[in-house]
Amino acid sequence: MGRSILVLGVLCILLVASCGEKKTDPSKIDEATRLVRNKDFEKGIAMLDDMGKSSPNDEVLKKARVNAHIMYGNYLMYESTLAPKEKYPSALRQYRMAAAIEPTNAEANQNINLIEGIYGQMDRTIPN
Repeated sequence: MGRSILVLGVLCILLVASCGEKKTDPSKIDEATRLVRNKDFEKGIAMLDDMGKSSPNDEVLKKARVNAHIMYGNYLMYESTLAPKEKYPSALRQYRMAAAIEPTNAEANQNINLIEGIYGQMDRTIPN
């Protein structure tokens, strides 16, 4: 009986410890998101992804990271003056990063399929 209580106590402590992931400071997420909206994509995304290392399960942060990668991918696809051989692989990387964070994200997956389809139609190797 005493041993069962001890084991139960240890399990409770482990459960509480695993649930106690620190939430990311919302002002830091806002700051990084502002950078992304102002097209300082690399700095904003680097901040968000760095925060993601210490708070991988923070849902607000995950959403901000996914949105940032998609915004950067959309910028590369539709606004960038890069040549197609540069913008498509770069955009594809951003969409894949978004999908890695949120595998069911429809926009990221649609854009991945679009770019991969373009490469397929041109009979070219799809970039990694």
